[in-house]
Amino acid sequence: METWMPPDQTAGPTIRWPPLFPAKTWRRLVKRLGLSKRQAEVAALLCRECLVADIASELGISHDAVRHHSKRLFRKLGVKSRVGVVLSIVHARRGGTAPYMRM
Repeated sequence: METWMPPDQTAGPTIRWPPLFPAKTWRRLVKRLGLSKRQAEVAALLCRECLVADIASELGISHDAVRHHSKRLFRKLGVKSRVGVVLSIVHARRGGTAPYMRM
C-alpha cells in the first residue's frame, strides 16, 4: 500500500514520520479541502504537533514562510488554531467540510 510522506523524507530525512493516511486518501483530502501542495505539507506537520521551527527545518523554508502558509491554511479552512486544522482534516475524511468550526 502506497503511503504519503512529507517531502524530503525520501532524500535522507532527519525525522521519520509515519504517514497520516494512505497516499490515495491524503490526495483526496487535499483536493477536497482545496489545499496547495505547501499548505498540505504544513497541515500534515501541524497535525503531528510540530512547532514552527520544526516545520521550517523539515520543509527547508524560513519561519516566516511557515507562518505565512499556516495563516493561509487557517483562512482557507475557516479555523483559528492548529486544533481546527486537525478537526477539519478529520471531518473532511468522513466526507464533509466543517464551515461551522471556528477553532
